Amino acid sequence: HNLYTHGIRLFKKARETNGNRISAVIVGLGKYGIETLKALVWYCQVPGFNIKITAFDADPNIESKFRAQCPELMEKNRDITPGEAHYDINIYGGVDVETYDFFEKLKNIYDPTYVFVSLGNDEDNVSLATRIRSEYKRTAPKMNPDIETVVFNSDIAREMSVSWEE
Repeated sequence: HNLYTHGIRLFKKARETNGNRISAVIVGLGKYGIETLKALVWYCQVPGFNIKITAFDADPNIESKFRAQCPELMEKNRDITPGEAHYDINIYGGVDVETYDFFEKLKNIYDPTYVFVSLGNDEDNVSLATRIRSEYKRTAPKMNPDIETVVFNSDIAREMSVSWEE
């Protein structure tokens, strides 16, 4: 729904370096995170753009599990065949988002344009999304990626809701 409604922002925020790169970060590869990853690969197949997706999850075997679920995506990962989709997926398992190491890995993604947080509960999702925004404001204020998180409780969603543009 968000890609259909607000997806044009992904292309507007693309970095002009490296062929209009959309650089997405997904934190949490549960049901929502995996569906977001797959949707981004599909949605961002636009001539003149490429997408780099960096995903993090606490499960140390998440890359193998994703590969088992979506073997065709990983077989074509980093494929530069003309006429085929061009994307770059990097999955890091065994990552604890509460640690310094996670934020160091996040800082090493030099061109983030979109961040999606889906850890499984509202408190963790909102807390981490807020911490990621603070980290980017502190260390790389010009980056200013769109940050989106899953919120299940409609009362919290209404209280926290701002338009995508804000």
